[in-house]
Amino acid sequence: MDALRRRIGPRLLWQGTRTGTGPDARDRTEASAELARTAATPADCSTLLVQAMVLHAMLRKRVLRGQEYIAYGLLHHLHETCRDVIRTALVPHSRHYGWYHPPDEVGRTAIGRECLAELTEALSGPPAPTVVQADQALERIVRLSGRIAPHAVTALEDEIVAYRAYQSQEGQA
Repeated sequence: MDALRRRIGPRLLWQGTRTGTGPDARDRTEASAELARTAATPADCSTLLVQAMVLHAMLRKRVLRGQEYIAYGLLHHLHETCRDVIRTALVPHSRHYGWYHPPDEVGRTAIGRECLAELTEALSGPPAPTVVQADQALERIVRLSGRIAPHAVTALEDEIVAYRAYQSQEGQA
């Protein structure tokens, strides 16, 4: 355990206290309040694009390692992120979560129906993803975001370009 601790450098981020007094208690209270604010703040399209790139990188790694069950789960999370981008951009004040009401909420407009058609196409792919399918899933999210949340793509344009360059270099290695 000591060798592992030295190698990965774990540290305690937050721990509750029973006494509730002193400077450490104040730091923990501030950390707890910040975590609560972060959890209560809905993700915006820029955050969801970053999430998509992280999921994509994890998915590619699992596909290349032949870990199809993990890859299946990550592909599902990538599809959820696509759904969340669509909902966040087109129905930002939705009271619903998950897969319950996208057709009712998003499908009211022509752009919403087009986005749902893209999402349906993504969901109809094979369950055990390939690298090509993973790449298509990310490109779909970036393309849809460019249409329905161009500000998010513009804000992350440099990061998206750098990520694509990194992925193409990784694919050639």
